[in-house]
Amino acid sequence: MSKKIPQNIKNIYADPLNDIAFEILFSNKNHTDIAISVINSLLNFHGKNEVKEVCLSSSVPIFPDLKRALELCCTTKSNEKIRVEIQRQYYDFPIEIEYFREGFLNTFILVISKENIFELQNDKLYEKTVAPMIQEIKAEIPSLPMSWKYYELKKFMKMYDAGEIRPVNNKLPIKEQWLFFFNKCPTSEKIPDDVDNIIKEAYGIMNINEWVPALKKMYEKSIQREKDLIKDKIIKEIDDKIENIPTNKDENINS
Repeated sequence: MSKKIPQNIKNIYADPLNDIAFEILFSNKNHTDIAISVINSLLNFHGKNEVKEVCLSSSVPIFPDLKRALELCCTTKSNEKIRVEIQRQYYDFPIEIEYFREGFLNTFILVISKENIFELQNDKLYEKTVAPMIQEIKAEIPSLPMSWKYYELKKFMKMYDAGEIRPVNNKLPIKEQWLFFFNKCPTSEKIPDDVDNIIKEAYGIMNINEWVPALKKMYEKSIQREKDLIKDKIIKEIDDKIENIPTNKDENINS
């Protein structure tokens, strides 16, 4: 008999961008190939720059107050040590200059967001790279070894639904497979056939049926907490709009 999912969780697969599921997916020592594939695919690492080993960092994170991010120490095929921080959404945290001390590892911030981060005119690019730059000469600053990679899933799905992202040999490229996974996993009813084995492995890890009861309960509470946060945000936005609407009394005073 198959294990039952808690009544409040109707989906078969967890949302990989949920706090609990996010950590389950990337911090599992038995499935480091998941993190390696995501890092190499989404950060466009190829050849000697490809990551071959990862482990959770035991050092002080770049943003100590940031709870919803994972910092990974990585080794590339050229044996270079780098640091990758994966965020499940965008956090606008100031960068402390102390982190750019001599000997600081090259650091890559990978942000995967369901919501659009950049609201620019005629902007439909779902992938964006940001690096410290001297604006006058349009040159990167080599002494500041940090860069950001942003993926906006809403823009990605808009292009996909419009047919602008097409399969190659009946499959999407691995980068797009990962983006599709992060967006569609929680609403999927089965593992897709037209994906690479590493994606199927990720779906398997996100199968709530296979989780122990304690993890299911933690996930259920986390999902409810996120729903409450969204609800509170919507209520606050409505309240702010109401406060900005002038009353008849205000209009009479100003007339």
